Amino acid sequence: MSSSTTGITITSHQGDDNGRIDVEVTVAGDFDATQVGAFEQALEAVEPTATVTIDISDCTILDSSSLGSLVRFRHRLDESGGTLRTRANKPYQRQILNDTALADYLGLLQ
Repeated sequence: MSSSTTGITITSHQGDDNGRIDVEVTVAGDFDATQVGAFEQALEAVEPTATVTIDISDCTILDSSSLGSLVRFRHRLDESGGTLRTRANKPYQRQILNDTALADYLGLLQ
């Protein structure tokens, strides 16, 4: 299954033999207060027991509202047994996650 909202793409597929669902969420452009609503609305369709990878590598802006949205989504997954991983390929993105002490909590991939 694949769906797309402006700057946000969600792709899911059946994972391992245990029937686990893997979901890839790609966010591009300015991931700030103007996009958080669309991001959170798109995530409502994500199975909360899934392994979810959120790729923010194509984001040009990350602000406190986007970080807060990621934290809220992690809480939702925690409550249902899901797993969050975050992909951030640009040094400034990784620095933001490290400086805010969110890298480990958001499952920053190496």
